[in-house]
Amino acid sequence: MWGLAKLGAKQGSRAIPGASRVYAITGEKVNGYIKENRIKYITKILPSGWAALVEHLATNKIFKQAAMAMERKWRSAMRRVERVNAMTIRSLFRSAA
Repeated sequence: MWGLAKLGAKQGSRAIPGASRVYAITGEKVNGYIKENRIKYITKILPSGWAALVEHLATNKIFKQAAMAMERKWRSAMRRVERVNAMTIRSLFRSAA
């Protein structure tokens, strides 16, 4: 909440209940804390229609990544074919000479 105060949050505002949880880990070799962010609360502050927008953007990104991967594979295969063809043509010229 101290971070929100710097952003202009109202004085006296409280954290959203259930937004995060802190677990303590104690063991023989390991000690520490884990802060779990429970993002479920975010649906309360997002505008309507956000789910469809996120789905649309994620789908576009996935398709773009798939297209780029396919293009990389295709270019790699074409480079291999070009090398084989160049080697074959060179060997034909050598045998003719």
